[in-house]
Amino acid sequence: MYEQLFHLKQLAARPSITIQIVPFGVGPYRGMHDPFILLSFPEERDDDLLFRERGVDSVASQNNPEKIAGFASRFASLSALALSPNDTTELLDRIAFEQKDP
Repeated sequence: MYEQLFHLKQLAARPSITIQIVPFGVGPYRGMHDPFILLSFPEERDDDLLFRERGVDSVASQNNPEKIAGFASRFASLSALALSPNDTTELLDRIAFEQKDP
């Protein structure tokens, strides 16, 4: 697990990647059982993409502004519940240290 945590920390150092962890203490939250990927593009392009995993299949949605806006709102809610990117990095460091030196 140490290598995975180290890899996440390396990814988080990239300017185009933000990693935030939602702590267990938050309890149940909207979206925890409905994984999704929301791809947003620069404003000059209006073709955001929503990808959802549902059971044994997956669904991609494009050109459905209402559905995409709903998941963008869900993503904003998740980001508000999550640790900040800096706090997430500190947590990854702490957990990695515990894994490396049990």
